[in-house]
Amino acid sequence: MLERSEAVAVMEATKQIGTSIVPPIANIGFVLTSVLASAWAVTVFDAAVRIRWHVGEGVYWGPEYAPAILVFGLFPVAIGAVYAGSRAIKGVLGPIEAETIYELAVSLSLVLILFLQLLVIGLNLVAP
Repeated sequence: MLERSEAVAVMEATKQIGTSIVPPIANIGFVLTSVLASAWAVTVFDAAVRIRWHVGEGVYWGPEYAPAILVFGLFPVAIGAVYAGSRAIKGVLGPIEAETIYELAVSLSLVLILFLQLLVIGLNLVAP
């Protein structure tokens, strides 16, 4: 069994090698993909896109359509804010033991926002 000092040395060596579940460039790729998807979507869709779908009968409150530039402008802003905020938090925290889990959580958050963006685009393509 490793002593605590040996475990810390192994952890530090792993950090220096740069092994990570998600490479840092992947997070930047998620942000850029969001920007490109939004730029493409704004050129494809008219002035408004559907933002709410419902099944069946009933009373539904809120808008069903929103301006395309607003909808597709908010996705890159949101994903960029999560990315920039995660870098700022990591800078404040410094090295942490759960760094791999933190990086994975950030990447999954970015992927979730990107998935929602692509879902809105896809649904508007299929059922305008």
